Amino acid sequence: YALFRHRLLDIAPLARDLVIDGMKDGMIVLDANRRIVDINPAAQKIIGLSGEQQPIGKSMVEVLAKWPQLIERYRNVFEADDEIAIEAGGAQRWYELNLSTLRDENKLMIGQLITMRDVTQRKLTENLLQDSEARFRQIVENASDMIYRFDAEGRLTYANPSALHTMGFEKESDALGKYFLDLTTPEARHKLKRTY
Repeated sequence: YALFRHRLLDIAPLARDLVIDGMKDGMIVLDANRRIVDINPAAQKIIGLSGEQQPIGKSMVEVLAKWPQLIERYRNVFEADDEIAIEAGGAQRWYELNLSTLRDENKLMIGQLITMRDVTQRKLTENLLQDSEARFRQIVENASDMIYRFDAEGRLTYANPSALHTMGFEKESDALGKYFLDLTTPEARHKLKRTY
């Protein structure tokens, strides 16, 4: 966006080629009628265009015909920060999509800038982490051992069902926030007070 706003690309076409064509992120510039006026190689690769296919001058609807759901989703959208999934070649890839409006000196819309950053690896890692957390939670929730956690002030922040049952609570919400000495028998409380 800054490249267009500050007209940095007017400085030298060579600089434009080095910067824009060398980007790993996909970049597409549209005119006010949503026709492609510029596209870098990374964006061409993302949307599956070969080097011979020339998208300049074509509408985004025509170029993205393989993904009608994307066309419909962003048909009347002028600004967006979103995460999209695109299936290509039998594999799904995730992208951070940024859609910005380009305006002239009079604040009139002259086009749009679309950038796409591949976040597939991050998304796969997040999914693995969520799966791992779900498995861990299932193990803890179904354990017959008492598993619980207190904060630095000695207040209960978590207890699995076995711990709740042993402490005499039916719901976790009834026990959360209670001081650890309030969760013990009077005899154990007296012993703990002497220890501390």
